[in-house]
Amino acid sequence: MRSNSARFIFFVIGFLILNFSNVISQTPAGGQGQGRDMTPKGTIKGKILDSVTKSPIEFATVAIFRARDTMMVGGTTTNIKGEFEIPIRFYGSFFLKADFLGYEKLDLGKVNPTEAKPDIALGDIFLKRKTLDLKEVEIEGTKSDVELAIDKKIYNIDKDITSSTGSAAEVLQNIPSVVVDMDGKVSLRGSENVRILVDGKPSSLTGISRSAILEQIPASNIERIEVITNPSAKYDPESMAGIINIVLKKQNQKGLNGMASVNYGTWNRYTGNVNLNYSKNKWNVFGSFDARLVESKRTSKSERTSLFTDSLPYLNSNSENIRSGLSQVLRGGFDYSPDKKNSLSYSTTLRNSDPSNSSEIRYLTLNNFYEMESIRLRNNKVTGDDIGFDNNFNYKHAFKNNNHYLTIDLQQSFGEEADKSNSVNTFFDAFMNPISSIENKQIIDSYNDRNVLVFQSDYVQPLATGAKFETGIKSTVRETNVGVKYQEFIADQNLYALDGSKSNDFQFKEQTHAGYMMYSNVLKGVKYQLGARVEATLTDAKLINTGENHKKDYLDVFPSGFFSYEFLDKTTLQLSLSRRINRPSLEQLNPFSNYSDPLNYRTGNPFLDPEYSLAYEFTYLKFWKKLSASSTLYYRTANDVIRRIRRVDTTGVTTTTFENLSNSDGFGIEGSANAQVNKVLRFNTSANFSRTIIDGGNLGPQYKSDSYSWSGRFGSNITPFNGFDIQLSMNYRSPFGTPTGKIKEMYFVDLSFRKEVLKGKGNLSLRFSDPLNTQKFRIETNGSNFYQYDEFKRDSRAVYIGFSYKFNGYKSTEKRRMQQEMPRESDFEG
Repeated sequence: MRSNSARFIFFVIGFLILNFSNVISQTPAGGQGQGRDMTPKGTIKGKILDSVTKSPIEFATVAIFRARDTMMVGGTTTNIKGEFEIPIRFYGSFFLKADFLGYEKLDLGKVNPTEAKPDIALGDIFLKRKTLDLKEVEIEGTKSDVELAIDKKIYNIDKDITSSTGSAAEVLQNIPSVVVDMDGKVSLRGSENVRILVDGKPSSLTGISRSAILEQIPASNIERIEVITNPSAKYDPESMAGIINIVLKKQNQKGLNGMASVNYGTWNRYTGNVNLNYSKNKWNVFGSFDARLVESKRTSKSERTSLFTDSLPYLNSNSENIRSGLSQVLRGGFDYSPDKKNSLSYSTTLRNSDPSNSSEIRYLTLNNFYEMESIRLRNNKVTGDDIGFDNNFNYKHAFKNNNHYLTIDLQQSFGEEADKSNSVNTFFDAFMNPISSIENKQIIDSYNDRNVLVFQSDYVQPLATGAKFETGIKSTVRETNVGVKYQEFIADQNLYALDGSKSNDFQFKEQTHAGYMMYSNVLKGVKYQLGARVEATLTDAKLINTGENHKKDYLDVFPSGFFSYEFLDKTTLQLSLSRRINRPSLEQLNPFSNYSDPLNYRTGNPFLDPEYSLAYEFTYLKFWKKLSASSTLYYRTANDVIRRIRRVDTTGVTTTTFENLSNSDGFGIEGSANAQVNKVLRFNTSANFSRTIIDGGNLGPQYKSDSYSWSGRFGSNITPFNGFDIQLSMNYRSPFGTPTGKIKEMYFVDLSFRKEVLKGKGNLSLRFSDPLNTQKFRIETNGSNFYQYDEFKRDSRAVYIGFSYKFNGYKSTEKRRMQQEMPRESDFEG
């Protein structure tokens, strides 16, 4: 496997070098070639826009052909503003064509640059989408729900009523092939190994859990969701399943404008946010404030059967957990464009929250006859303080051609979290008589400090005949310190004493230095993009109280390739491939055991190796007047697969850790369709079928699995009259096997209503979340000496009422550009 990967890597690098050298050789140095003066004589300029939204189209292709023999003599792609500029090296008669994936090709007609008039300005040029017959259904001014690019799918959530009242977690539940479970864990095509980015990068907002950022980003602040299942070499190669990028709204309309919203949900859920923007001349200043006061309830139950002959065989538990707290997020920044060639951007994000958590767990021990033997009651209260902030600086310089530019990005992220847990354990016999009058009590203080610094620079240069060369460098330095101070109550001394065996500090440092190169062009109608990324990783992990020190350095190459061909009948075929890596996270590496629950320990494995995978995808796209459909065949093979492993010892204590399994193979098919049936009804549906084979024979024959699974989603929007929308969403995920057991099926339904008020400036919304109360997570675990069933349920059935108001013509626009990835999301997990 590794030798074949190496051959493939060297082939891609060699192909890139040969193609780039060939293009450069065809571009005469110093503007001379074969006796002909190749100095530009003039230019052809224009701007490509969407015919419906009037928004600019980035990366549209514009090609110029010589009229006398139809030979292509130049071309380029549009920049973030949709602008293009093509140099003319000799006079004559030419014709131009414009094209972009998902749009109808457009013949721009003939141009005739002369010595008297060498520069030609074509002005605004409008491309029509292929997905819908917009005149027929009369929905001008709206965006398509789904946009397709060569390397990603873009989901615009303007029509999603969830965006009026919910959070990012609830918006993601409506994205095809994405599932969000009870704990906020996100999976893509059945895999939880997916990266979550915000505006192209993670941030300190993630805290120590991925669910934190999803719950604290108001859906009303989201512009679109981008799903990248097979990222190119331009992106960090982290994650196996792909990338989900949440792009936030940003306004740059002239003058002062903004939007405010308030929402109420049953069971004490209050949210509100304000967005403001001021734009004048060369400056654009923006800011927002979000506040959430939310209380949530979660229940769980567990049933475990142990196969030890010298211990009680059954341990059951049930718990109730109430979480609450106020969280606040403040965002602000500015854009400054002193001239057409230079732009500066700065933004900062500050987050603060004071979460609290109160739980009661009841453990029941039973004998061989399933008769009660003893009861253990555990009450736990946790209070915390969490703060984090990001600072982002971005600079862009455009050369003479706006598609020829250099960018510099610098980010510094910091987060600090402190928690205090007070636990009381009480023991009873089968008749609820106290076994001891002395309470067993603990105080656990924990902290998590994280600091990330990233420098990145990217360079893009258009080449002859519409080709493009891209290259860049990136350095990331991460430092994370986590610690636990464990104190046990000494009853006869009436004080808490430090337990050094259960207290510890863990330090983790990681540096990643990378460089990439990509080349894209069109060959006989086939658009292709080839790239390779080289990364050097240096890690250092220290367990302070034991003196353990684990270092690991490695060098990797990550190639990628994308190919696309569009037929005349509005059919497109796409092929992509890439190599990926899954580096162990801090939680997975920290060898110190978490003793917060005395019957369930969690510990990391500092000897974990990175997981590597090769991914292949083949996609078929088809457009009709009112319908678009796509299907994708995919295959992914991986080595040193990282998986969570659970074991039970003879004392009845469960330990959860992580191990490298030998390899895995996953393949499947994914399909989706979007249709505008008429002016009233619009629907979208998707389904994913997959098979996953995991070989963990290196740990034992019980760690092998071969499972099938499928998931599906159906969503519909009904607009019975102008300004009123009804949205129905249904989701289902089938049961599937794992190397240690089985995860049961999960399904739920959401229903929402939205009505425009105040002449379109306001929106009233009403949403019924999980009205059938079916959303729950269930898992079966089979070990060599135990069987366990777990079920988790949160108060997902709720009613939300919301109101939003926009003033001075507020209309969200996309950020000026999707910034390159910064630190990976797992850097901020504990």
